[in-house]
Amino acid sequence: MKIKGREQGAFYLGYKEKLNSFFRYIYNKKTKIFSKIIKIIVILFIGIIIGLIITGFFGSLDSPSKKIINLVHSTLGGQGFGFQVFVKGVLAENIKIPFNYLKGQFSNPDKLYIDVSFEDWQKIEYKRDQALENMYLISSDEDWVNAVVSDGDEKVDARIRLKGDRTDHWITDKWSLRIRVRNDETLYSMRSFSIQHPKTRWWFREFIYQNILKEEDVLNVRYRFVEVIINGKNKGIYALEEHFDKRLLENNNRREGPIIRFDESLIGLTWIQQSDLYSIITVERDLYPLTTIDSFQSQTTLEDPVKLEQFNKGKSLLENFRLGELKTSEVFDVDILARYMAINTLVGGDHASQWNNIRFYYNPITSKLEPIGFDSNSGLIDNHIINEYFPRSVDLNSNEKGLENFPRIFFEDSVFFKKYIKELERISEKEYLDDLFEKIDENIKKNINILHKDYPYYHFDKQIYYDNQNFIKRVLNPIKG
Repeated sequence: MKIKGREQGAFYLGYKEKLNSFFRYIYNKKTKIFSKIIKIIVILFIGIIIGLIITGFFGSLDSPSKKIINLVHSTLGGQGFGFQVFVKGVLAENIKIPFNYLKGQFSNPDKLYIDVSFEDWQKIEYKRDQALENMYLISSDEDWVNAVVSDGDEKVDARIRLKGDRTDHWITDKWSLRIRVRNDETLYSMRSFSIQHPKTRWWFREFIYQNILKEEDVLNVRYRFVEVIINGKNKGIYALEEHFDKRLLENNNRREGPIIRFDESLIGLTWIQQSDLYSIITVERDLYPLTTIDSFQSQTTLEDPVKLEQFNKGKSLLENFRLGELKTSEVFDVDILARYMAINTLVGGDHASQWNNIRFYYNPITSKLEPIGFDSNSGLIDNHIINEYFPRSVDLNSNEKGLENFPRIFFEDSVFFKKYIKELERISEKEYLDDLFEKIDENIKKNINILHKDYPYYHFDKQIYYDNQNFIKRVLNPIKG
């Protein structure tokens, strides 16, 4: 029995040793293969980088190429900080991500179906290729193509085109599109609206911004998240944003009147001619004194004597304000403007008050201009916004002069500035945000779930708004020496 046991033990040990040798052989072979693959990849990568440097793909430190600016813009930030949102979201949501995904799949977003002919879609594709080459979209009336759009129940004829100035609007597979319903029909109670990747409006931040504007009775656009299907292909969740026409005014309980703006077409023409990064950054500021004042739906305005007269009044007010011949309180409804600027400060959204972004409604009842809030790029710490807004007489750190810093011109009028400070004091109280978030809590949850359908890692943090409140308080109540 002992001999038999020793034989079995020897057989077991021999079998175990053979098995271990086999696994060592496999492991060593896999390691060698993996090591060779890594070396090949590294050599190829270095070769590609050297090749790109030789061909001038990166440009120079003083003058980086448009292609590399485009690449960095789309992958490491750009509008909405796509990469940063992903990393911060993963760290914040972590184990909740699978549950976010499941809740997203059970969300029920409104659907938007878009059907375009093959030839017309190719026209849009060609326009996108041009825009990517120039890093800027120059749009014209020839860009519009026919389409049929639907919410799943009703189909309506429409015209659509590529939309968005910068690469963040068409660098991904979710291209920004402007949609205009024809024959005086509407979809979602709107006749003109846009769809875009949620990151181009900084994900959920624009949703919060528009809700605050609405609560404060400041002109706002309807903004929501929808699921888009183009020619039968599900493209996922987009941000839908109302465009500027009379239905926007009706939704804000305003009487019909012209919506005017500074024409930004010069920016595009100059943008594509720039060769260095500094010129690209500063071109918008330098063009402000040169731009003309235009209106939306200008053809309709020209054909209607009443609308034309109202437009001319609004244009005259804005032009005289720009020239410094009229003060802020003589041109704008300062109560509404003070709330608007205070909200921009609270949410960190000064982008909405830059000259090429801000839109104005001429109120025929008050004969004053009112701002329309959109494209705020909000959700930032507002340290720099105070410096942007405060007049030079208050901000001792300022070295900007004249017309270069557009938003600051508003604050040169003491009547308006006092109202702005009063609004800052009101909305910087913690109870203000507490009440707001409690009021729109269900709407927040609903729309976050819709976003999670495509982006389960997305994390919405309210704290930035409370931090901004605290910063505003510190500015308004400095420590006495």
